Amino acid sequence: LFFVARAEELLGWLADGPSRRLAPGSARSPGSARQRGAQSPQAAQSAGSAPSQGLFSGSPGSPGLHVPPAPPRQPKLPRAPGSSTLSTLPGLSKLPKLLGLLKHPKLLKLPSLSGPPRLAALLGFCLLFFVAVPGAIYLLSYAPYTKVPGAGGGLFKTMLDSQASMFDYHSTLKDTHPFESAWWSWPIMAKPIWYYMATGLEAGMKAGISSFGNPLVWWVGIPCLAAALIIACKKGDRHMAPVFAGFLFQYCPWIFISRATFIYHYFSAVPFVIFSIVYVMKDLADARVLPRKAAVAYLAATALLFALYYPVLSGLPVSVGYSDGLRLFSSWTW
Repeated sequence: LFFVARAEELLGWLADGPSRRLAPGSARSPGSARQRGAQSPQAAQSAGSAPSQGLFSGSPGSPGLHVPPAPPRQPKLPRAPGSSTLSTLPGLSKLPKLLGLLKHPKLLKLPSLSGPPRLAALLGFCLLFFVAVPGAIYLLSYAPYTKVPGAGGGLFKTMLDSQASMFDYHSTLKDTHPFESAWWSWPIMAKPIWYYMATGLEAGMKAGISSFGNPLVWWVGIPCLAAALIIACKKGDRHMAPVFAGFLFQYCPWIFISRATFIYHYFSAVPFVIFSIVYVMKDLADARVLPRKAAVAYLAATALLFALYYPVLSGLPVSVGYSDGLRLFSSWTW
């Protein structure tokens, strides 16, 4: 259902998005939009502008696509020797043609469908962009494995054998680790993982590498996730659905994993935590509850905290007193 909603937004954007972008100073009435959409090429040229040729725009007068005329083309400026444009970069010369397929007449008719045909079109989009394309990319990522001496059976068999090997390893792993941690402890950073400790340093110096998050991001993100969900539900804002779905898909599966897990398994869910923090801060700012200075102060404090913990994240040698002073809990070891 989540993917269908995303595809439905894509179809609506293809058909309705350009028609809602009005030129500066243009009227906002539907009638004026129709008049501009029905303008002939000769009338457009006489008005000092060419017919719109936007990426998703149709020909002038096409139903449902009333796009204001494009502004006059600016003269091309000479390029410096050795410079390049997008179309001249290797592998991107055909990009405009590929993007031009998005304004194919059959594609532009999809948003006007209803009932079972519309559902079939949405499912087709989902199967193509969320199953076929990612599946093909994943399959091709195993191409280097087929070049290994002794490998046989082709690309597809190599991929399947790798899946079986990975599943067998992770499903039968019983070993424990001194820095393993449970899924519920990751957001509160109960136990960072300690990777490395340097030796041979001067007396009173220490260097090591540990893995954990920024407390002002991870800890603030816990209430912000709940607050963002409440705010989005009250407003009926479905644009936050990808954020919540992304967080759940990246975090919740680890609840059912029985093998040893570590705090870095939570890293892929952190971007969605950050989205939630920004969403809540914006909502408070729009309601004039959170002043701009408070948001700037939060960002500055987050950057400062990263700088303070950078030595234990990167292995930078610092004094033992400084390194030990960064431990907020006894379970933080480095």
